Amino acid sequence: MKKILTIFLFPSTVLHVLVFIFSGSRTTIIKDIESWARCLKIFKSDSSQLSLNSGRRLFALIYLLLFCREYRNVFYLRIGKFSRLLYNLPPLSSLYICMRSEDFGAGTFIQHRFSTIINTEHIGENC
Repeated sequence: MKKILTIFLFPSTVLHVLVFIFSGSRTTIIKDIESWARCLKIFKSDSSQLSLNSGRRLFALIYLLLFCREYRNVFYLRIGKFSRLLYNLPPLSSLYICMRSEDFGAGTFIQHRFSTIINTEHIGENC
């Protein structure tokens, strides 16, 4: 059902997709998308596959932005100052990531979204 809703709700994520395409941290965001898609089993048949093709990656990005509010916080951290332009999908207000994007490892998955504060010097990849 969520996959069908993703197709209909796509227009609300157009700006997010454009920012992703032209972002300087695109490779890090791609690693995040693949990690989150694998952890959440968005694609059941390819859950063990490490890399998604570009079409599936784009679908996974839209799905994560619409239905995983924790991922929005990570995405907005990655795109930096451009996150102020994207007001139609607000970040999760109870998850705070108080660090620079460069120190936040690519592929990091956050499951707990309630009253979480991440304030550290460095988080490694695939945490």
